[in-house]
Amino acid sequence: MIERASDADAHQPKQLVRWLTKHADAWDRAHPRTLVPFVGATVRATGGGSDRRVTCDELEQARKSGTPVAVYVGRETREGDDAKAKAEVAAARKFEKEVLCSADAAKAASGWTLLRLDRAEADHATLAQSIGIAAAPAIALYLPDVAAPELLDRMTSATTLTKRFKQAAVK
Repeated sequence: MIERASDADAHQPKQLVRWLTKHADAWDRAHPRTLVPFVGATVRATGGGSDRRVTCDELEQARKSGTPVAVYVGRETREGDDAKAKAEVAAARKFEKEVLCSADAAKAASGWTLLRLDRAEADHATLAQSIGIAAAPAIALYLPDVAAPELLDRMTSATTLTKRFKQAAVK
């Protein structure tokens, strides 16, 4: 929602700070930051047509070094989203609030490479599809010495995610 500050709020520094703080707090409540510190993946596309290849340097580097990797596939809102895309955004937000805001999962993820893909971006969606994820939210866990990723979907709980992070750390 877009709201304009009143002239009294916009011209008085203290009132403007109050008005901005109120709206920033409302935004943070509606869009909490996840505690599991996923970072945006750098996705690169090469070639064209049937020879087009999409890769992620961070994913490839972590796999080569033997570091466990978790790839979170979410979706951000884009102007012009259809009903299916909006439902995917809502599911991703719910997943982030219920699963990725777990302090235990964040602690257990120490030592992992944590990457985030946004299905609203074409190259990210293509990479997600190549690892077996057709819809957000989902997480792919790449363990050292295991070729295929383990896929966790929207039904995953914070407890399950924490457990999987810890189990991989023990191996």
